[in-house]
Amino acid sequence: MKPSCYLFFFLIMAGAVSYPASAVDISATLPTSAGDRSYLIHAPGTYVSRNLPVVFVLHGDGGTGALIKSYSGFDHLADSEQFMAVYPTAQGGSWSRAKGDLKDIYFIASLLDYLCQVYQVNTAKVYVTGHSAGGFMAYNLGMSLPGRIAAIAPVAGNMYAVNGYNWNDFFSSPAFRSIPVLHIHGDADGTVAYPDPNHMPDPWGEWPLSSLAYYTCGQDTYGLSQQELTPSGSVKKLVFCNAPAELSLVRIVGGGHGWPDVADWEVTGAIWDFFKNRATDGTAPCQSELLQAAHHNIIDPCGYPFVPRGVNYSLLDDWDFPANLAAGEKSAQIIKANPNLVRIQWYADYGQSGRPGYNLADLDEVITRFRNAGIVSMVGLWDLTCSNDYSRFSSVITPWWQRADVLALIEKHRSFLMINPANEFGNVSWAGNPAAALNTWTTHYKNVVTALRSAGIRTPIVIDAPDCGTSLQPLLDRGNELQNHDPLHNLVFSVHGYWAENFYQDSQLSDFVQHIADANVPIMLGEVANYQSDAQPCQYAIHLDHLLTRAQEKNVGWLAWTWFKDYCSDRQISPSGEFSGLSAYGNRVINNVVYGLSTHAVKMNTQCLEDPLPVSLAAFDPALAENRRSVRVSWKTTAEQSFSHFVLERGRNPGELEPVVRIPGRGPESESLRTYRWVDIEPGTGVLYYRLRMVDHDGTASLSLIRSVTVPGTRHDAFDVGPVPASDAFFLLQDQRRFPAEISVTDARGILIFNRMVGSAGEPVNIADLTPGVYFVRVKGIATARRIIVVR
Repeated sequence: MKPSCYLFFFLIMAGAVSYPASAVDISATLPTSAGDRSYLIHAPGTYVSRNLPVVFVLHGDGGTGALIKSYSGFDHLADSEQFMAVYPTAQGGSWSRAKGDLKDIYFIASLLDYLCQVYQVNTAKVYVTGHSAGGFMAYNLGMSLPGRIAAIAPVAGNMYAVNGYNWNDFFSSPAFRSIPVLHIHGDADGTVAYPDPNHMPDPWGEWPLSSLAYYTCGQDTYGLSQQELTPSGSVKKLVFCNAPAELSLVRIVGGGHGWPDVADWEVTGAIWDFFKNRATDGTAPCQSELLQAAHHNIIDPCGYPFVPRGVNYSLLDDWDFPANLAAGEKSAQIIKANPNLVRIQWYADYGQSGRPGYNLADLDEVITRFRNAGIVSMVGLWDLTCSNDYSRFSSVITPWWQRADVLALIEKHRSFLMINPANEFGNVSWAGNPAAALNTWTTHYKNVVTALRSAGIRTPIVIDAPDCGTSLQPLLDRGNELQNHDPLHNLVFSVHGYWAENFYQDSQLSDFVQHIADANVPIMLGEVANYQSDAQPCQYAIHLDHLLTRAQEKNVGWLAWTWFKDYCSDRQISPSGEFSGLSAYGNRVINNVVYGLSTHAVKMNTQCLEDPLPVSLAAFDPALAENRRSVRVSWKTTAEQSFSHFVLERGRNPGELEPVVRIPGRGPESESLRTYRWVDIEPGTGVLYYRLRMVDHDGTASLSLIRSVTVPGTRHDAFDVGPVPASDAFFLLQDQRRFPAEISVTDARGILIFNRMVGSAGEPVNIADLTPGVYFVRVKGIATARRIIVVR
């Protein structure tokens, strides 16, 4: 098809196809005293951001988390409003929902602890809604965990207790704390009775809201006035209390027991509007200074994904160490290669009498050099490489990690450190009885994890695959079990890309990487190289380009073996150890345009580890103004000491926000709550994203969470690209009024390939130099992206 015809075809279309925003969906289980409990998570973005509010969505009797996820509509809302939706499943399809029955209280509380530990959620903004029996359970949680639940919204549910429970004793006791409630119910519900059947404000007549109101604000029924929530009069709101906690009943006129379906009112949006500005007081935040395993990802201390891209450093094979620390030790040369992680060889007991003396202070100096360059260190013990000696592991290796000086070193560098208890330890596939050997290996590592956590180690523990690090299947089979055994859920796994006889074909390498990418735990390629040594050095060639290209595409981390000092000379990154002396293999590892460290090793984000700004943001709430064309932006702060100013940022893409206005702070006297307001008069239409940048006098800054506002109206920002697939050029297809347009092209990993200006719809964008594959095109100021497939 000629470009002009293709262009005409797209321009006559009313609108381009809208690609859904990226999101993370996780299906997992949580071990409890009552057995493994299943749940689903939906979070916005390509990874789970930290500090997200949480909405628990609970199904009715006989349902599942997947079922209510399918019809409640919270996934879409979570994407646009930036919160995490969690869908637990009851055991046997039925919640333990009576007040006084604690089984599911313990489950949800434990699940919240897990979300706090792994995903660093916003514990001040945790909410519960539920349908039918899930609504009963929402009440049970709100009454049983009031300090942890900021608000509840039961739908077609109610509240009751175990036999013999005395509600008045509970309401009048210190255990009762008022909590905001939005009770939503159809007045024709034939399954769970509507609380106000005669539609009259009867004292004590609307259970449970009448009793909750009496002990919250002294009211025993709702006021005579009611709010009409829809033009048709089909939805009404009855208010029992406004303060200190709002208690309201939403009446669906003629509504039955099902999830509300009202033409001019959207229940899910109403629930979120009720939730979003409410928070609990005094909740301990989920703070972490550590790298953290999260599903199949590793998240850095500031909440960003961390994909290992680095090298192995056989430090103690350099017999000049540590005498060469002052001059000649190779960490400075490795830093020039731009890795984000270096795996450092160490020993509990080197075992050779001629070995020059070394100690932890020498290791500390090397780790410090990497840390100062923003590089994470992974320290591992090599004493039992390819060994199956469990006795020596227990008597030598584990006690070494428990030493007071080792623990002090780990704690000192906790934000920039992983530990690898034993390099390539244990046999499973190579054992005479692999099934029994797998059980032994799993039990042993459970004991190791328990011992190290009990000693106070909080950093990620990296467990190598057995059989000299080469057997992936044990990690796939037992990774979840080991992760759940860790009280911190902070295990990372490592498999090594050797034994080339298993990888004769590129398709086998691709399958290998795909299995890693699909795992429910984070697995990295702890050692990769261009050759495998077996009976002799450099015996088998490995198609490294294909392996690392697939790893790049699938977001799988890798560490190249080794910087120098290897008896297979062709797999030394730098035979001399100097950056200026890279081998051909080293040059590929560092400078390959598809996967090389120089451009693809993204450093850990460390902004949150720096000293906090002298300002505390208490609230940030952009909202649609009454004229439905403008956006009102308000925020509140406390303790503005030595603080300079705010910059409000706005954009159509959360990753591409631009400054809109600069507003000065109130000055050093500001210790109490301060309110700021600004109106974005004509921001445009569609979904807009806002963020505050808070800037200190020295120029350092911190960022608020991103908030979204939808401004109704006709949009002119849809675009597409064509032709698809393309070979030498593509065309930007959008409303002519939006030209000239600035575009960016990224690869499938999100790595920027180029930026350029496009003057008109007929101007070709040259891609003749791009490697065949999948790329994404973005237009500045537009949230969506379009895929382009390059072929030759």
